[in-house]
Amino acid sequence: MLLTLPIGKSTDLNGYNPLFAAFGALDVIRALVLRAMLVAMLRGREGVTTQ
Repeated sequence: MLLTLPIGKSTDLNGYNPLFAAFGALDVIRALVLRAMLVAMLRGREGVTTQ
């Protein structure tokens, strides 16, 4: 709830386009972080064999 006022004020001043651009940028960053975590996890399993 603390972010509602600043985001609302920013949207009122600048419009919705910067807000949607920020959402898109955050989605890309999250996807890159998730990919890096998955690659690190899979590389850690390469040396492990199950019998």
